[in-house]
Amino acid sequence: MIINKFFHYVFAQKDLIGILILRISGAIFSFILFFFLARLLNPETYGEFTYSYNLIALISLLSYFGFEFTLVKFIPRYFNDQNKFFSILFYSIFIGAIITIIIFILLTLFKDSISIFDEHSNILILFICIISYFFLLRFIGTTSLNAVNKPFLCQVLDISFIGTFSLLIVISYYSVQINFINRLYLSDILISCLVTSIFVATYSIYLIHKEVLNLKKKYQINLSEKKQWLKTSIPIYLRDISNLSFDKGDIFLLGLFVDPVLIGFYFTSQKVVSIIDMLLDSILIKIRSAISQNILKRNFSEVNRIIKKVSLINLISCVIFAFFIFYLSGLVLSFFNIESNLAIQILRYIVIFHIFISPFNYIIEPLIYANKQITVVVVGLFYNFLNIILLIIFMEYNSIINFIIIVYTMRILSRATLLPFYYNVIIKS
Repeated sequence: MIINKFFHYVFAQKDLIGILILRISGAIFSFILFFFLARLLNPETYGEFTYSYNLIALISLLSYFGFEFTLVKFIPRYFNDQNKFFSILFYSIFIGAIITIIIFILLTLFKDSISIFDEHSNILILFICIISYFFLLRFIGTTSLNAVNKPFLCQVLDISFIGTFSLLIVISYYSVQINFINRLYLSDILISCLVTSIFVATYSIYLIHKEVLNLKKKYQINLSEKKQWLKTSIPIYLRDISNLSFDKGDIFLLGLFVDPVLIGFYFTSQKVVSIIDMLLDSILIKIRSAISQNILKRNFSEVNRIIKKVSLINLISCVIFAFFIFYLSGLVLSFFNIESNLAIQILRYIVIFHIFISPFNYIIEPLIYANKQITVVVVGLFYNFLNIILLIIFMEYNSIINFIIIVYTMRILSRATLLPFYYNVIIKS
C-alpha cells in the first residue's frame, strides 16, 4: 500500500516519463557497453581501461571543485542577468582547467606508484587528463541545463555520450579486424573516448547557447559574487574529498596494490551491483528535489516520511537483487568473459556489503541541505583517514578481499555515524 502510493506520487507528472525512459536506456546501454568491452579486450587491457575510465571520472569530479551545487543554486538567480550567468560558467571552467593541470603534474611525478603506468606513460596521463576536462565541460553543461529546468536535455546529453562512445568502439573494432589485428588496445579505446567527450562537450555548449545563453554575444566577466560562489562550493568540495578513499577514489587506490586484471574484476563487480541503484535513481528521479524543497520549507516531518519510504524500497530491492546475484554470480561474470573463483568472491562480497549500504543512500544530502556540511565533512575525513591507515596496515600481501572489507566497512560506518545527527536535525525537529 505504501509503495503503491509512493510510486503514484513519483509518476504524477507526465514529463517525467520521457526522462525516466532516457535514464533507464542510458543505464542499460552503459552496462551493455562494458559487457562488450570485457569480451573484446583481453583481461589486462580491460583492467587498464576500467582503471583509466575511473581515473577520468575522478579527475573530472575533483576539477569540478564543488560547483555542481553552486551552479544549481546561482544560475536561476542569474537567468535575467546574462553577464553573471556567463561569468559563473567561465569561472567554473577556469577553476577546472587549473585543477586538471595540477593533477596532470602530480600524476606525472608519481606515476611509478600506479600499476598501469610506467616510465613511458606521460602521453597516457595527458590523454586521461584531456578527456577528464571535456568530461567536466559536459558536466557543467548538464548542471546548467538542470538549473534552468531542462532535465530532458541533460538525459539527451548523457545518452549521446554512451551512444557515440559505443559506435566508435564498434568502428574501432571492425577497423582493426580489416587490418588483420586480432585485438583492441588501450589507446584505441581512449581515442574513441576522447573523440566522444569532445563531441558531447561541444553539443552541451550548443544546447546552452540555444536554450539559455547566446554565446555569440560579448560578455563582461563579473566576479563580484565570487566569494559567495566559493562559500557554497568549498563545503561541497570538502565533502567530496572527505570520503574519496572509500567511495569514488577506491579504484584509484586499488591500482596502488593490485594488477590491472584484478582491477577489472573489481570494476565489473561494481558495475553489476550498480544496476539496482541506477534503476532506482531513474524511477525516483524527483525524490532528491522533493527532499531539498521540503527542507527549505523546514517541513522535516515530510522529509523523514519520504526518506523512510525510499530507504524501505531501496532495502527490499537490494535484498532481492543480492539474492539472485549471489547465487548466479558465476553465470553473471561469464557474460563478461570472466571465469575466476576470485572474481566470484569479489562480486559476492560487494553485493552483500551493498545490502547494508543501501538504506543509507538518502541520509547525507538532507544534512547538507540543512546546513550540516561541516558535520558531514568531519565524519567523512575521519573515516577517510582511518581507511587509508587500515589499507596501509592490512594490504601488505595485496589481498583484494581485504581491500573490499576495509573500504566497504568504512562506507557503512561513515553513513551510520551520521544517523544521530540525522535524528536530531530531521526527526527530532
